[in-house]
Amino acid sequence: MRIRHTGRRTSTLIAASAVAVLPFTVAACDIDGNAVSGGYQSDQIAVDSEYFADDKFVGETVNLDTTVTEVLTARSFVIDGGSWGDDSVLLLFVRDVDDVEEGAGVRVMGTVQRFSYAAYADQYELADAEKYEPYADEQFVVATTIASKGHGGET
Repeated sequence: MRIRHTGRRTSTLIAASAVAVLPFTVAACDIDGNAVSGGYQSDQIAVDSEYFADDKFVGETVNLDTTVTEVLTARSFVIDGGSWGDDSVLLLFVRDVDDVEEGAGVRVMGTVQRFSYAAYADQYELADAEKYEPYADEQFVVATTIASKGHGGET
């Protein structure tokens, strides 16, 4: 009598397939438009920190899994920051991101800064100043990568 161990072989095959597909689950691009992995470096700040509650994290790199609540321009968005100390957080990216829309889930890596319209208007091609008044002198994110969550699409 011959006993087959298909359970272990099947489990190994499933695990190997999952590992092979993992790099394609989240695609992103950096500020130069190069494709990068959606993973985060382990030496960055914990996900539950209140990045935007005070100046403690200004200049620090953060990683956010969040939702776009408003698209201001192709380079500026408002994201849900409720988990990090502020209901709405401004997000700027140096290149146009045409496929991000309101309600889209995004994974962002960027640096927390303090917003001044004059300091960022030209480089990020911001809209009229009044659109950004709610964010004046507030913490915001200058993104280095943005990835669509769950779509695997490059942004």
